[in-house]
Amino acid sequence: MAKLISYPWPGNVRELGSVLYRSAAMARGDVVELHDIEAALPRTLHKRTALTADEATRTLESYDGNISAAARAARVPRSTFRSWLPKQVG
Repeated sequence: MAKLISYPWPGNVRELGSVLYRSAAMARGDVVELHDIEAALPRTLHKRTALTADEATRTLESYDGNISAAARAARVPRSTFRSWLPKQVG
């Protein structure tokens, strides 16, 4: 709730409705989690355009290793999401 309350909502109620709809669509269960809301918020909210390797890894883990689903949640192309992941050694 704090994330939703602190956002300025420049698009007013229509934008809030869109974010809630996208959050519910991305939720992996019956409960919308914080990462679902953060992924549904416009990317302009984020201070950087790319996720760190740790953030990308956590997002990927939350989607059971499904890169396509994690990329959709981050609202970026699959290839961009893959570029954020740390290089595997070995």
